[in-house]
Amino acid sequence: MGLLENFDYYFVGITTGKARENMILTAKGNAFYPHELVHKLLPENKNRGHIIEEGLAEFLGTKINFEAYEKSRLQFATDLKLNKKVNFKIGIVSQEVIFIGYQTAYPSGAAICELVYNKKGDKGLLQLMSANTKEYNDLILTLMDITKLSLDEIIEEWNKLVLKE
Repeated sequence: MGLLENFDYYFVGITTGKARENMILTAKGNAFYPHELVHKLLPENKNRGHIIEEGLAEFLGTKINFEAYEKSRLQFATDLKLNKKVNFKIGIVSQEVIFIGYQTAYPSGAAICELVYNKKGDKGLLQLMSANTKEYNDLILTLMDITKLSLDEIIEEWNKLVLKE
């Protein structure tokens, strides 16, 4: 990625692309990068939390490449089953465990978006992308308002989507 920006080397974490300054830069070998395109197309919302920002890009963009989308979900599902630090509240929504070999926000946020889409369709996703989801409590209240589910029901549905059980 650094070479695309005319640097010999720099470290920005693990990434194969990014969207900035009205550009989409990719190190994938071609210009097709729907995840980053979604970031560019989303309406600005300074109150949109990271988990929803990445979840929308993953659900709406990456899912077009089902193998990549499913690989991310499977890796996350394995960690959800095996790692006691990874769960809906502590490890996912609050993002205290944001990187365990990959960005947990991608599959966990995608599951939130998929849950909302399954319950309320496009209108639900529009509400989610426009809502204040920066803090855990704001996100939970938003999800409860959109889906009309209790917190326990949201967590149960989210687990089903991640674990596919």
